[in-house]
Amino acid sequence: MPPLAATDYEACLAWQPIRSLHEWERQVLSALIEASSLDAALRSPEALDALRVRDMLDGGMDSIRFVAPQGETKRKLGAAGVAELAYVDVDGVMVSFALNLDQQRDLYEIDAWKVDSSPLRQPPSRRDLTVKL
Repeated sequence: MPPLAATDYEACLAWQPIRSLHEWERQVLSALIEASSLDAALRSPEALDALRVRDMLDGGMDSIRFVAPQGETKRKLGAAGVAELAYVDVDGVMVSFALNLDQQRDLYEIDAWKVDSSPLRQPPSRRDLTVKL
């Protein structure tokens, strides 16, 4: 199957269920915010509880897209890689997590990339994460 065009991808992504963050995603996001220049209040339990996400269509690498507040449309990537962390999955393959913001500098996505493009085998704990230089 050929890769989806950007508009096709966004249409398919819109069908993904909206959900709360998993505990390991909360840890990754908190560490990414800490590694960035973003407001530390974004890491508060209340702020993390309020976030909603959709799983991105990335072959199981576990990237997530933050759902925009009610009424916001036409969001797009604004600032890529405001913070990046990495860890080594249980299969020995390096995984990178990049925090991206939208054009309004709101949380847009956590882009997970496993260097061999295989699915994530075991989510990291916070202690597994290192700053990616």
